[in-house]
Amino acid sequence: MDTEAKLNTLGEGAVYDVTEPHEAVQPRVGAEEHITRVATHGCVTRLLKVLMTNVCHNDCGYCAFRAGKDCRRAGFTPEELAATFEDLHHRDMVDGLFLSSGLGDRPVKVMDDMLAAVEIVRRHGYEGYVHLKVLPGCEESQVRRAAELGDRISINLEAPTEKHLARLSQAKNMRQDILQRMQWIKKAIQGTRTDSATQFVVGGAARQIAIS
Repeated sequence: MDTEAKLNTLGEGAVYDVTEPHEAVQPRVGAEEHITRVATHGCVTRLLKVLMTNVCHNDCGYCAFRAGKDCRRAGFTPEELAATFEDLHHRDMVDGLFLSSGLGDRPVKVMDDMLAAVEIVRRHGYEGYVHLKVLPGCEESQVRRAAELGDRISINLEAPTEKHLARLSQAKNMRQDILQRMQWIKKAIQGTRTDSATQFVVGGAARQIAIS
């Protein structure tokens, strides 16, 4: 799969993630479907909103890329993603990066790839906005590194209780996979310029809306 095909596939997977509180999102504006214009506090930011990979071993019922789902799979290397973002930025097509991901087979490896991609663009002189998602299954040291590299870090909270989460996924553990990492995020951003957010998936545990 070439870069443009990866960008379209993985951009589609990230387009509805929320990047800022109270934001107004208009996904896939214009000819470039992988670029999202996000209106926050009266300003418009053009984000490359993309997944590192849409391969995932989790089985979350609402997710179009869950394990076992028949869909087109793709993934970037850190170098590919960094080069793609830098090209779009140099062409004045995007102002910032929002990077999320499926968990792949090994969440720690995928989180390493996400961090490596951002490290490359920072090393090459990019000082603009980066929002990094924290993956369930990642390590605390990776959360700390995400707080050093990003302007915002966040994790998704798919359900309000363990009971509701169990309706969505047999693989996820609320306390270990989500709440623990929320605590790590809170600790990691103390004394930094980075802030945090938690995206709540409204209605995700309702069986009638799960994507089949």
